[in-house]
Amino acid sequence: MFRRAGALVLCAALLVASAAESALAQRRKSAPPAPQSGDRRDQVVTAPGTPWHGRPYWLAMAQCGGFYFRLGNLYAEEALRVRAAKPDPAAAAEFNRRAEIAGRSAATFLDVAERFLSTDRGLAQEAAIHAYDGQVASAEKLKTVQAVLKAAESCPALHETCRTAVPKICGEKSAARTLPARFAGPGALRHTRAGDHSGGAQAGGTRT
Repeated sequence: MFRRAGALVLCAALLVASAAESALAQRRKSAPPAPQSGDRRDQVVTAPGTPWHGRPYWLAMAQCGGFYFRLGNLYAEEALRVRAAKPDPAAAAEFNRRAEIAGRSAATFLDVAERFLSTDRGLAQEAAIHAYDGQVASAEKLKTVQAVLKAAESCPALHETCRTAVPKICGEKSAARTLPARFAGPGALRHTRAGDHSGGAQAGGTRT
């Protein structure tokens, strides 16, 4: 019963991810050309020494959203692979949990990107979504969990910078987490101490 229920949950996660990717592809195909990434109206990140310094907030947030979206898909795929190749319910459950965390993080960043596009450029929701789709899609070139974790490692700090600089848009706490690389594969999970599934620190240093 437990295995069947777990498999159904994981399949549902992959179906949702697949549907989301299909929706993104459909919007890119049918919508008008997206606005250029540079615009005088865009609020930009002021964080010297970081990869985001000088970039429009909406673009940086969309890139981070893309990283977490990609990470969620990879974790969900890994959970299914673990169950199919060599059943390991504990590892699969942890991968699935991390896929959910990544999904919430993606939603946080993409929502903020949409708000910036609405505030700075006056774009309606659908136009804003189409504007950042390209940034989300760019994360698809990252093929491994480790590569995505590396790309996203500065994203929680970006959100914290935004909360300080533009609280009206980024005021709420982020779901973004720094996910330890030791959880990047089932082998690492098998050597993890029982109960040690902290999920990493949230942006802002708190845990849920």
